[in-house]
Amino acid sequence: KKMEPAYINDIIKTRWEIGIPLLLTVRSRKEGGEKDIPNHLKLRIFRENIPWVDAVDIELESPILPEVIKAAKKDKKTVIVSWHNLKTTPNDKILKGILNKAKRSGADIIKIACQANKKEDLIRLTRFTIDSKSKNIITISLGAMGSISRLFFPASGSLITYAYLNKPSGPGQRPLGELREHLRLYYPA
Repeated sequence: KKMEPAYINDIIKTRWEIGIPLLLTVRSRKEGGEKDIPNHLKLRIFRENIPWVDAVDIELESPILPEVIKAAKKDKKTVIVSWHNLKTTPNDKILKGILNKAKRSGADIIKIACQANKKEDLIRLTRFTIDSKSKNIITISLGAMGSISRLFFPASGSLITYAYLNKPSGPGQRPLGELREHLRLYYPA
């Protein structure tokens, strides 16, 4: 029932009515989602709910990427094309390749989230963020080592940071209240 497009639409409409900006994503398990959902159902969820959201987030490697982008652009919605690596942070050449491929796909914003296993991973993604900030990117270092990225990547050029309300949806996420307090402290303007 929770994966039925109509059920999801009811939840979205409730939040839409109170004016919260909404981002629709149906994340694959490989990229951090809770369960694998068949592509035909994912596509139905996107198509039936795009009119009610502000933006969509679709994985770069998703087989339904072209159809989701086409539907979102038709409804004049912002398209985030995302790429997640839950194991490591790739080298600069791979990161640039992901950025370029996502841009060519029709992304308005490119999201790259990578596991930071050591401080060099965090430093590499920081440098990549600074060098790519003019290209409409969201970057996140995942995991305990990368948790600090949620605070300082926005100052380095990442457009969005993520926090959680009840339970984390990604490794290294911080609670909303805590992150808001830190953001206000370190970025008073």
